[in-house]
Amino acid sequence: MARKPILLEVIAPILERVGLCFTCQVVLTGAGVDRGQDVYPEEWRDEFETTLGIIRRLSQIGGNDLIIRWSDPRSLRGLYLSLRYHIRRYPTFVLNKGERFVGHEAVSALVSRLRSLISEGDDVSEDSAPA
Repeated sequence: MARKPILLEVIAPILERVGLCFTCQVVLTGAGVDRGQDVYPEEWRDEFETTLGIIRRLSQIGGNDLIIRWSDPRSLRGLYLSLRYHIRRYPTFVLNKGERFVGHEAVSALVSRLRSLISEGDDVSEDSAPA
């Protein structure tokens, strides 16, 4: 029996340069508007790069057992998640639609919990393997 993947919802601002849809990019480029990351304050760019680094680290730890969804709080999905989980600070990481880890300072606790979930899944799949 295949184990159920672990879902990690990341609710954090995404700089528009990264998440800009193709149509919007064509329109802005045609209008001569450059909305690169340079238009953001350095603090925002640093926060974004830190969050991106955390997501990369978590994806390495979780491998194929982890599904990561990153939603910008300014998007409809991000707004929904912010309301559903009572999120007031970003980034917030929601593990398996329940456990919340708020801010970069909570990442070590998130990593520990993720590793325990993965090891629990390994124990279950070893127990259910045919002899």
